[in-house]
Amino acid sequence: MVYFDFGDIYVDDEGLLNNPEHFFVIGKAQPLAGRGLVFGPVGEDGETTPATISIDYLKDQVGYMTRAEVVAEFA
Repeated sequence: MVYFDFGDIYVDDEGLLNNPEHFFVIGKAQPLAGRGLVFGPVGEDGETTPATISIDYLKDQVGYMTRAEVVAEFA
């Protein structure tokens, strides 16, 4: 799970197993591999809550990187 101001993203924990060539990034966070599922912040009871951001806002926040770009920037 990756925490953001707008909520949490659960990321496929097997995303790095198959040597991915493509990654996604949100803002200045580390690149993520695999699929991500967006939720709202965890509630007081510890349970997930529905996402409160719009799909348009999320689209504006997401960027994409190739493996070569990730290596060049984070190596």
